Amino acid sequence: ITAMPCSTPKWIQLRGNSGNLRPTVRNCLLQGIDGATAALHADGARATIENCTVAGNASPGAVLCNESQMANSILHGNTTDLGGPTAWNDNRPVLSNCLFETVAPGAYYREIDCLHADPRFADAGDGDYGLSGYSPCLGRGTNQGWMAGAQDLGGNPRLAGTRVDMGAYEYRQ
Repeated sequence: ITAMPCSTPKWIQLRGNSGNLRPTVRNCLLQGIDGATAALHADGARATIENCTVAGNASPGAVLCNESQMANSILHGNTTDLGGPTAWNDNRPVLSNCLFETVAPGAYYREIDCLHADPRFADAGDGDYGLSGYSPCLGRGTNQGWMAGAQDLGGNPRLAGTRVDMGAYEYRQ
């Protein structure tokens, strides 16, 4: 599964097994979701989530399990940004170059170069989840091979500078 780009589905659930199935979700915005287990739920999927923005949901932003990886993504303004998993083991999910503030009590994640701050969206109150010029997410992601020639959710080049921004949208001046 590769969803590129997508904007505001009801929710995304990635299910799989411990074999070779590794679903990927990129350049997605999940906002305004209410009543789901999570806006983005990777259950047993060993999923890869890259450059997504999960914000403003009346449910947990994401629940990641079983070796799932999230990179260059923003989780902000959800009931809680990250829920589960609650098992402490070597298979816990990894978040790298992500921004989030709240984690459910007892949830275990491995973090690499993550930020815990306000992402300073351009105008979230009006549905604009692009980054403002003052965002701490600017140039804080990790470039990936798939980004060459790719577009962000707004249809702009995924790489606007030398280092990719966090979230579904690259900053545009």
